[in-house]
Formats: sequence, structure tokens, C-alpha cells
Amino acid sequence: MSIRIGTGISTELDPLEAATVAAQSAAEALDGAPADLALLFASGSHLVAPEATLEGVHATLAPRALIGCGAGGVLGGAASSSRARR
Repeated sequence: MSIRIGTGISTELDPLEAATVAAQSAAEALDGAPADLALLFASGSHLVAPEATLEGVHATLAPRALIGCGAGGVLGGAASSSRARR
């Protein structure tokens, strides 16, 4: 059994677009393998419409389980985001 890990981060302002972009990046690293678990950390404008953020992840990855939370800042790969909530 092998373990595959994919990560993604987006600085898009729209919650649905941001989640979709980040999930697509994570999906690419999975190389076609299904996502058993997705961990989601959202900040800034993405917290205004959490249902859109979740929709983007579910539509792109279709994970068996999703765990997430809101955060003051998010790190991922070689990027970070700490935009203040507007």
C-alpha cells in the first residue's frame, strides 16, 4: 500500500474559485488516485462563504472525508496567505 499526498494553495479572492484551484493542484499530485481525506484550511474572504469553499473541494476531489477550519493565515507548499478578512 502506498500513500500519496497532494497539496494546493490559492490566493484567488472568490471562495469557490480558490478552493477549486487549490483542490486541482492537490489532485494533480495524486496522479488519478482517489482522495480518501482532504484537510482544508481557509482564511480571509474564503470564510465569508464557507459553503462555496467546501463545494469547490468536494466537486474537484470528491474526498471520502473532509476536515477543515478557519485560520488567520495559511501555509502551503512554498506560499503563504494571511489576508485580513474583509
